[in-house]
Amino acid sequence: NREFAASELNVHLTMLPYDKFTPYVYGGAGLNHANQFDKNDIKAQAGFGLEYTVSPSVGVKLYADYNAVLSDDLDYVVAGQRDDHYLKFGLGLNIYIGGNDAKDNDEKRKMRKYRRTQRRIEKM
Repeated sequence: NREFAASELNVHLTMLPYDKFTPYVYGGAGLNHANQFDKNDIKAQAGFGLEYTVSPSVGVKLYADYNAVLSDDLDYVVAGQRDDHYLKFGLGLNIYIGGNDAKDNDEKRKMRKYRRTQRRIEKM
C-alpha cells in the first residue's frame, strides 16, 4: 500500500477559449512522489478533457490522462521489459482569479465576435 502525490508541469491548449463548453489537450512532465516523498520518480503525461464554464470565474472539467513513469517500481513489482504506466480520470473545478478575457462572456467578447463577423462579410 502506497500513498502518491504528483507534481506536474504541462502545456495546455484550449480549443475554443471563447465558448462556454470547450475541449482541451495537455502534456508535459512531472514527478511521482510515493510514501511521503521517500521515493520520487520522473514521469511524462498527456491528456484531454472538456470544460464547461459556469461563470467567467468558475469552470467544471472532466479529464483523462496517460502517465508513463520512468521506473518499473511503481507497484513494487519489477518485471517485464517496460516501465510502469497508468491512466488517470477526474472531475474537477477550475477557479479563475483576476481578469480572464477568454472565459468572460460580457459585452467586450460579444463586440469582438461581431467585429470579426463584419470583417468576414466585408471580405466577401
